[in-house]
Order: sequence, then structure tokens, then C-alpha cells
Amino acid sequence: MIVGEIITSLIIVAVFMVVNLVKDAPLLHFSVPIGALLGSLITVLNFILLSVLTTRAINKALADRTGEEMTDEEAEAFAKAHQAKVQFAMTVSYVIRIATMVVALIVAFIFKEIFNPIATIVPIFMMRPILTATQLLLNKKEGKNG
Repeated sequence: MIVGEIITSLIIVAVFMVVNLVKDAPLLHFSVPIGALLGSLITVLNFILLSVLTTRAINKALADRTGEEMTDEEAEAFAKAHQAKVQFAMTVSYVIRIATMVVALIVAFIFKEIFNPIATIVPIFMMRPILTATQLLLNKKEGKNG
């Protein structure tokens, strides 16, 4: 994922350079790579938070489990008993992650001369395609189909 974000940031910078060449403008303003860096850092932070907070929510629920083997009925009852707690923790995680992205975008728009807003937005919205492409490449490498 980090490699995908680096590639995305490099593409953003290259596109801005080409557009500026066509417009006969200065080649690149420093706000473009800084904005791309901000967007990429927020995206990676978002992914790390997703992983950490999801694991924490599941581990808290599993802490209540005894070490014994469960029957299907016991496992179903355990899942139902802890479903609300895990769902609440995941909702809080989602709100925190979205708020982080919104704050980054607000910062980019307020400080346009430091963070190019377009260069900040693109890496944030590229997370899903990067993850999908990574999974497809891994599946292809392992010889799996779809």
C-alpha cells in the first residue's frame, strides 16, 4: 500500500509538471509535492488506524472468551453477546478515521499556498483502488483466480 501511495504521489507531481509545461507556467510549485505528501501520510495513517482499532475491538471481545473449545451454539451466543460492543468500537473507529481525513482536507484548503488541495485529495481517494490492485496482483502472483 505504501508503494502504491508513493507511485500515486509521483504521478500527481508528474501530471502537474506536464500541465504547467503546456501552460508555459513555472514547472512545479512546492505546494504540489507537499500536498501529495500530506494526502499520502493521512491515507497511510488511516490504514494503520483501521488495522489497530479493528484488532483492538476484536481483542477486547475475545478477552471475555474462555480458552475452551466452543460448540457452534456457544460461539453463536458469544458473537451475539459481543456484537454491539464490536460494532460500536468499529463505528467510533470509522468516525475517527473520517474526521482525520476531513481535518487534513480543511488544512489543505486553508493553507493552499503550502498544501495544494488537489494534490492532497487524490492520494486520499486512491486508497481503495490501490488496495484492490494490490490484492489482484497478490492473487495473480499466488495463481488464484478472482
